[in-house]
Amino acid sequence: MTSCFVSKSRRCLKDCSRHGLTLYEVILSIAILLPALVVLGHSIDTGTRAALQAQRQSEAALLCDTLMAELLAGVRPQEAIGDEPIEWKGPEWSWGLDISPGPHTYLLELRVTVRHRDQLDQIDLEQSLSRYVIDPALETTEVL
Repeated sequence: MTSCFVSKSRRCLKDCSRHGLTLYEVILSIAILLPALVVLGHSIDTGTRAALQAQRQSEAALLCDTLMAELLAGVRPQEAIGDEPIEWKGPEWSWGLDISPGPHTYLLELRVTVRHRDQLDQIDLEQSLSRYVIDPALETTEVL
């Protein structure tokens, strides 16, 4: 360690080693740190939105599967529905059922569509599930 010799006028007679940071170094480090924090904040925000969207997508897939199972079990009638709220999920979730002819004369295509609406009442997520079923209007003896 070098020592500093001080004269009567309080000036160093030889180079002294400084301890601490200059104002320039502090301002430069803050100028580097602030943009890094902004980028990190945007990354966290993007990750949070993506996680919420993934959660809603998997919830919509489960709702499609549940509603299709209810249709096939006869809990709900197999009638076309435009856009109806899901009672147990709240007003932001709705579902619809489209029935169209299948690839064969005795088949129908059931398409369950689940939608999620945001705070502005705009659809921000839509998930569909299709299944072919035998047309209930036909007799089983006619099909076989």
